[in-house]
Amino acid sequence: MQDAWLTFFSSVKVEDILKLIDMFPEFRDYYRDIAKYRRKPEEVIHMYSEAIAFLDHNTEQYMIEDMTNQLNALKKEKAELEKETADLAEKKSKLEKEKKNWDAERQDWDAQRQDWDAERQNLNAQRQDLEAENKRLAEEIARLKELYEATTNP
Repeated sequence: MQDAWLTFFSSVKVEDILKLIDMFPEFRDYYRDIAKYRRKPEEVIHMYSEAIAFLDHNTEQYMIEDMTNQLNALKKEKAELEKETADLAEKKSKLEKEKKNWDAERQDWDAQRQDWDAERQNLNAQRQDLEAENKRLAEEIARLKELYEATTNP
């Protein structure tokens, strides 16, 4: 059959063509089509126009499908990004609340520290007062001892 096709495509001799048609009758229709196209070349142009229209339609369908797929992918990506944005906004809100809590707690600690500092200063002042009183009393005791010794030892 391969030789038959080679003969069909390459031979222009009438004897070869008749011999091929006798051996393979299906080639008769092919030769009729070729003869018709030679008599009416516009048929070939019409055939190519139909083929090009078909290809254009297929290309158009492919492009529509491709653009639809791209659009769907972009919609999916948009939805994912919107979800991610919402998740991040929620996390941000939680972190801001946590920060406010930490700030409030820090202010409480600062106030407590200030109270402790004031108490420490108060205690330091009391200690200084007590040390001064202690020193005064020690001096008073020393003076009283001197007086006692002076009165007991004439």
